[in-house]
Amino acid sequence: MKYITVSQDKFIWSAFKERYYLKENKLKHSSNYTFNSIEGYDKYDVSFTMNTSSGAVDCIGEIKIRDIKASSFATSFLEKEKYDALMQEYHTTGRTPFYIMFYKDSVVVYYNLLKFQHIKPVYEDCPAQTRGNNQTKAKLIMNLPITQGISLRYAIPDNAKMITDYNRFYTIKK
Repeated sequence: MKYITVSQDKFIWSAFKERYYLKENKLKHSSNYTFNSIEGYDKYDVSFTMNTSSGAVDCIGEIKIRDIKASSFATSFLEKEKYDALMQEYHTTGRTPFYIMFYKDSVVVYYNLLKFQHIKPVYEDCPAQTRGNNQTKAKLIMNLPITQGISLRYAIPDNAKMITDYNRFYTIKK
């Protein structure tokens, strides 16, 4: 078990939950998942293999969970800085970048970012941080049309089991 601070808990819990959702609901035609550490700021969250009609494709992905329905907005936003990091990783390694969005209505939408290079970034007010306060700030983002992603139904993981699993690894130091 690892001891963490309250402020670390907010960030680590969000990262743990994202990976947990994907572990429980693997993407269609995908395998060989390797998750990056949840304790740091990595360029991406997961590497995996996507099995296509032309063969296996090495991929990387950024995972997000949104506390809204997939139908709440016409787009999923991705911070331009994260988009650039994923695209740089693609140009360096050749691994196809994906953005994976889990919504609270049991819909997961995932995007092959190579198909969205034409999207122009815009500044919009967004949450200032992943979890914690309700402050917003203007961020440069990419608005990815939900209708152009691949949408699937998924099973929302059991929250009590997820918390139990998290608490096996982390506890807040007093």
